[in-house]
Amino acid sequence: MQTLDQDRLSDLDEPLGKAETSPLDVAPPVAPSYKQWSGLFLALAAGILLWTTHLWDWWEISREISLLSHAPLLIGLAAFHFWIHRGRLRSWESANPWGLVLMVVSGLLLLSASLGDVIFLRFFSLLGLTMGAILFLGGFRALKASLGPLGFLFLALPPPTFLVERLTPTLQHSITAYTALACGMLGFPIYRNGFQLSILPDPSAPPVFSILVGHMCSGLASLLVLLALGYTAAYHTPIRNGRKALMIAAMLPLTLLANGFRAGSILLAGAYHSPALAHWLHVYESVFLLFFSSFGILGIRKLFMVWEAPLLKPESGLTSGIVERDDAEGMKRKAGLIAPVYPFRIPITVTCLLLVFLGSTWARQEEVGPVRGTDELSLLEIPFRDWVELDLDLTPNEVALIRPEAALMRRYESPHGESVELTVVASRNKRSLYTAQYLLSGEEFVAERQEARTISLLNRRIPVTHATLSKPKGDRVVVLSFFTDGNFATDNISRYQWNRTLRRIRGDSTLGALVRVSVPVQTDSAAADARASEFAQAAFPKALDAVRELGQRQ
Repeated sequence: MQTLDQDRLSDLDEPLGKAETSPLDVAPPVAPSYKQWSGLFLALAAGILLWTTHLWDWWEISREISLLSHAPLLIGLAAFHFWIHRGRLRSWESANPWGLVLMVVSGLLLLSASLGDVIFLRFFSLLGLTMGAILFLGGFRALKASLGPLGFLFLALPPPTFLVERLTPTLQHSITAYTALACGMLGFPIYRNGFQLSILPDPSAPPVFSILVGHMCSGLASLLVLLALGYTAAYHTPIRNGRKALMIAAMLPLTLLANGFRAGSILLAGAYHSPALAHWLHVYESVFLLFFSSFGILGIRKLFMVWEAPLLKPESGLTSGIVERDDAEGMKRKAGLIAPVYPFRIPITVTCLLLVFLGSTWARQEEVGPVRGTDELSLLEIPFRDWVELDLDLTPNEVALIRPEAALMRRYESPHGESVELTVVASRNKRSLYTAQYLLSGEEFVAERQEARTISLLNRRIPVTHATLSKPKGDRVVVLSFFTDGNFATDNISRYQWNRTLRRIRGDSTLGALVRVSVPVQTDSAAADARASEFAQAAFPKALDAVRELGQRQ
């Protein structure tokens, strides 16, 4: 079999996109002068300064959120791949105008995301700003050499909240459904109820053993890790870019297969051996599954290389999509738009980076400022019927996770054993305002049903998220929750962030709160729904006033 020459093979070893020498790129034949290298060093220093201010938040988030435990490793991989491609990043003689456009748009987006503390958008726009600077200074060739390392940084981004909320139930449903199907085909007496799986040999007797595929066991963390491994394998596989994308997409079924096997093995071990073995598998099996999944990735890589092999012959005419143009011809096609910009490309880049650094630092000063009191909501008086009130405290783990500036947890108990729990968590930092389901996931609650509703008060209507959550042992709870700053109220955290950004631009108060009402289901869901709605009528107006007044004082 004929083989490719080294140049064509190296061209195939690219992760994304086609890279061309654009007629808008400026590439003078002379080497950069000392003054130009000094300017490039200043641009690099400005970029490092901008990245450093955000990397600390990135590091804190990766330590707090299990979905990002692999992020520091991906940052190291990105730096390593920049280093191994350093030979292709020596030429910085361009002034591509699209790079300047991308820098300006990404800079404005970063300022907006910093004002609203939209975590994913902050880091995503930071990557866009970096790509714009590379394109503006080095052209499409430099950008092409940088796309691979930047891809590792993209996979290390904190996933958007709305995407996590939508993907998690979908993955939970898929894993439970496929596990039940596979175990049933193998002859095991399995019973599925929502996200709960049970071994039930006798329908008239209790299950032998049951497990719940909860929020933290949905497989989303495994999916992100396998996507990173799949991207690394695809990056170093000499196949076409479209098939590299297919190779990365194959990580989704691999994730479902691995997590389905994990759920099934835990269920069968607990039913036919011992709960102790099931607990051991639950704690340690994911490490072994990740190890064996890496062999699956290598197998997928081999299949794609075999699939690509007939197309890699020299006579097939396969190229990497690089269109070479003569430098003189490229210089002739600068067309006046680029020539005036070229001498000032480095000062323009440094100025943009510094302006974005100063703007984002100013926009984030409210989040990084000192906490101004944490007990102001605990004095709030909200009576309900003649029920007894009992103030509760957040656990140390909840305080470390939520980091509230003010919090209220109060339980109301009736003489007949009924109860309602009110929680108000207030903060200027968006990271403190998790969804109600996320806050209860530590207690192994999963959502049976979730929908948007409206609570009608005397003078306004409050949109709320209505959810029915359950535990494996059968405990169920009805939850009403919404986000508010005292004036604006919404059941959607993304809509709350957008409103918060607009208020920050106007200079208004930005203290926000999650208000949550929890009612245990004792007899039926309808009775719990009615009790939750009745309590909301009494508690929500005072909670809104308290959050608004607290924001005005701070």
